[in-house]
Order: sequence, then C-alpha cells, then structure tokens
Amino acid sequence: TDPVFAMVEVGPQPEEAIRRKGIQALRQCVDAEELLSFPRRPNGIALMLKQSLFERLLSGKTQLSSFPASDVSAAQGDLRHLSLEQLLALHSTQGEAPTSSAGTAMSAFWNSLETSMVERLAARLQRSNEIANLVLLIYGAHQSLAGALPSAEHWLLEKDVL
Repeated sequence: TDPVFAMVEVGPQPEEAIRRKGIQALRQCVDAEELLSFPRRPNGIALMLKQSLFERLLSGKTQLSSFPASDVSAAQGDLRHLSLEQLLALHSTQGEAPTSSAGTAMSAFWNSLETSMVERLAARLQRSNEIANLVLLIYGAHQSLAGALPSAEHWLLEKDVL
C-alpha cells in the first residue's frame, strides 16, 4: 500500500458536512465576478421580483433569516433565475440549512436553493443531478483531506468547464 494513503482517515463525518465543504470548495473554483449581475427582460426591466433581496444577500449586507417570511416566500421563485455562481455563494454565506423551528418559508426557500444549485451544476457538467451531487461530495472529501494528501497539478474538473 502507498504510505501516503495508509495514514489518511476519511470518516466518520456526516454526509451533509462533507457536502457543505464541497459547495464551499466548488465556490472557490468558479468565477464570482458577476455575483451582482441579474437577468433582465428584453425591455430592460428586472426579471426577478425580489432582486433587491438577492442583492443584499450576495453583497453580504444581511442574512436570509433577517427577512420576513413573506419576502423569503416571494424570493423563492426567483432562485431559478440565478447563476450557479450566485447559488453557490448564497448557499455558502447563509450558514446551515434551517431547522424545523425556522418556519416553513425558510425551509421551502432552502430546499429550492439546494434543488436549483444541483440542477445548475448538472447542466454545467452536462450530467444528471445524481452526478452533480456526487461531484459535491467528491469536492467535499477532497477539502476534508486537504493537507493529508499530496497536492495534484490536475483536479477533477478543469476550471473552464465550471
């Protein structure tokens, strides 16, 4: 056996913790220059109903939990208009998934955020949602093992694919 791998322990870590690390690692790999650029209608009017909410979230001015449930519910439909970079940034900066005590609006928003993020990643990879979820776990496992393994010149996905 290779002595480098003989010393590495991977678990036990909950899958969700590995997945969160994967989202953070993937966020570092994608271009985040246009986080505050949002889609517009052909006549120039904003396409998103709650664009200002996303502007505040993505600029780091506020947390999702500070918004009223009605605003969070209204913003949920706008998630489908965000880019992969924006979805990864939102997920990374808003902490952990809300608990059941956080309310249904927050939980529904978070579930839609997760779904939209995986769908965008799958589309970018031109693969299924299952493969996209595996990619997040692989990135998370790699992040968890950082420092324990020798660095590699090449990684799972080339930057121009993301």
